[in-house]
Amino acid sequence: MWRRLVDRAAGNALFLRQLGRLVASEGADAATTALPLGIRDVLGRRLDRLPGRTVATLARAAVLGREIDVDLLLEVGALRGSQTEDEIVDDLDSGVVAGLLQAGSPGELRFTHALVRDAAYERIPPVRRARLHLDVLDALERRAGGHVFALAHHAALSLRAATADRALPHLLTGARQAQRAGAVAEAAGYWRAALRAHDLGAGSTAQRLEAHRELVRCIAAGGDLVAAGAERAVSIRVAEEIGSPDDVGRAWVWDTPGLWSTRPFTDQHSVVDRISAVLDRVDPADAHLRARLLATRAAEAEPWGLETGLRSAEAALALARRLDDPRLLCQALNVQYLQTFRHSDVTFAARTGREMLDVATAAGLLDHQALAHLVLASDAVGRGDLGSVPEHVRGAVRAGTTGQLPALLLAASLFAATADLVHGHVDRARAAFVDATDRIAASGDPNAALVRIWALTTVEHAAGDTSPLLPQLLDLRARYPRGVLDDQLATALLDAGDEAGARALWPIPAWPRNSTWLSVTALRADLAVRLRDPVEAARCHQDLLPWSGQLVRSLNGVLVHGPVDGFLARTAALLGRADDARRHRTAAGELARRIGAPHWVPA
Repeated sequence: MWRRLVDRAAGNALFLRQLGRLVASEGADAATTALPLGIRDVLGRRLDRLPGRTVATLARAAVLGREIDVDLLLEVGALRGSQTEDEIVDDLDSGVVAGLLQAGSPGELRFTHALVRDAAYERIPPVRRARLHLDVLDALERRAGGHVFALAHHAALSLRAATADRALPHLLTGARQAQRAGAVAEAAGYWRAALRAHDLGAGSTAQRLEAHRELVRCIAAGGDLVAAGAERAVSIRVAEEIGSPDDVGRAWVWDTPGLWSTRPFTDQHSVVDRISAVLDRVDPADAHLRARLLATRAAEAEPWGLETGLRSAEAALALARRLDDPRLLCQALNVQYLQTFRHSDVTFAARTGREMLDVATAAGLLDHQALAHLVLASDAVGRGDLGSVPEHVRGAVRAGTTGQLPALLLAASLFAATADLVHGHVDRARAAFVDATDRIAASGDPNAALVRIWALTTVEHAAGDTSPLLPQLLDLRARYPRGVLDDQLATALLDAGDEAGARALWPIPAWPRNSTWLSVTALRADLAVRLRDPVEAARCHQDLLPWSGQLVRSLNGVLVHGPVDGFLARTAALLGRADDARRHRTAAGELARRIGAPHWVPA
């Protein structure tokens, strides 16, 4: 949405502020459709200084869009009206002199700002506008090829019951070509218009279901995963009402690359159960659809249904390796990556990320190239190779699609905050994490509050005292299933000197091997030592042992709690394993010094 605002304002700070206020009061759609009152007044006064005939010409020219094809303006009788060619050219010249138009290549002009065009366009009553768009559509249809997006644009804006059958082919062609070109915002607009045409009686059931599915993909590719999820629910409902079991399966598919899950922590099984039921009904011979659904189920299984998630990810990958479909293989590798902590092989994430990068690069899949670089960046954090993280982040931003850019910039800021934390710049890291989690909340992520408290716990743990977070932890704990925040809360209670309060939470339910497993297990190990529980300390020690030599972190490489060996040293000491404790302390100190984190060197 921010990019849409900036594009529409075309660098004018006044326009940008006015549009921002309008979006805040009327919603995101206003970013591209509405004209703020203040801007309307300013631009209206500029138009009113011109002769009436000139204003009328500019208004009709605005029907063509911001770019004005002068030949087309002269060709369409309804746009030309009763004026001569010389009169129209004079009016356009007046627009240039007034600073409302600027000349391009011969025969082409453009409005200086999209908002100038909108102000002129609003001078025409809505019903009249629609008829003018239909006249332009007539003229474009008479021209030979090459006007796909213009045809779709005018078909959408002239759409009504009488034109729906004629408009739909233009809308479908425009949507598909825009989507292939990566212009997902434009494609989403055409898919929405296609759905309006269906509502007016045009098209087939198959086309309607395709429009719903592709609209979901475009919204997700544009970075608004919350809105895409809501649209997917609509797509699924419509498929259940008018489609086949395979149509329902296609509506469920979610193939947008992701470094972490946005499945609400409060939703434990319902979505996975529904996808499982769909898998039982789809055509068993359709390997592509089954693989895509298995990958979708694996992604949706995070954070609770991990046994199902692991089985689904492995089955999806096995199918994808048999099929000649690089995107499907990358999707399967994506959900395999989410299973990293289910394995004791510390090279698993790196191998998965490298294969994804190779496949995506060979196939030109920019979105998966970007994800693969982030996977490799997170693995580099775990290995303590912080020097290579910026290179991978830059690679992700270079490869990423336009729709991915906000998420990629967010990831870049999170990695920068993590670097500050590692190097002991706690205040700077805290401020950066607060800013990043504010942006996550603004995006509508259902787990935003949880992500924020996890990030702040990580920062304050590095600072040595998490007790200031007690009020937030107590408030949030009531909103989630038991155990979700108990490790963080018990740590804060101990930091506050309330051992009885911490013991009241003990033992804490086993934490699943999801994307936060390593960081939670390290906190659990620390709690076991502080509460002098050798049984839990031994279990945590065994779980952490394969990760010796690495940094404790979340799967995305962000929630870093120091060297794993530091926690292993403490559990080994509690268990009376003096030699092991000494060895792990030495390893923790070496890693901490190598990465420039003296605060993590064991005393």
